Amino acid sequence: MESHNELKELDERAVGERFVEWLNTKFGLKYTFLKRAGEAPDLVYALPDSTELFVEVTSASYGREYQKFIWGGIRSSEDQVLVTEGGDDDSRLVSDIVRIVDQKCNKRYEKHCILVVSVTSFWTPAKTLAELLSQHEFPENNFAGIYVHGRFSRLDTGLKENDYLMIPIKAYSIK
Repeated sequence: MESHNELKELDERAVGERFVEWLNTKFGLKYTFLKRAGEAPDLVYALPDSTELFVEVTSASYGREYQKFIWGGIRSSEDQVLVTEGGDDDSRLVSDIVRIVDQKCNKRYEKHCILVVSVTSFWTPAKTLAELLSQHEFPENNFAGIYVHGRFSRLDTGLKENDYLMIPIKAYSIK
């Protein structure tokens, strides 16, 4: 069985790959994976002309019990049961995203770095999450972009089973 750090690195790479594929499609770019950075940010991608893009990947959730459920499933733990902690699930998820983005904004990152906050949302529709996040102000930061990367319920978004969405908090633009 892989260690927690190995699983975390695999998850970061998978999130980074999906995000960069989306970014390439959206902007007509050709970034490819170059390396793990070792220190923050997590991943480095490059264009054919060697221009680098740094991607910092983190995750947010509905709370501690939810995290145990998700990571237990990733580790193939038996006896996994999703227990909700009570309260407003949408607010808990938004609060965790805001907390994490605020923490990351207080650190120094390269100017050509994009922050990607990964979520798996069983309950909060993408549209609701985008609306709730738009009600928050985020601190000044050096990030070239900040996105919530997520998989949302197919029932209310019209997405296919394995589709992911990118919700911009600070949209990336080509300069």
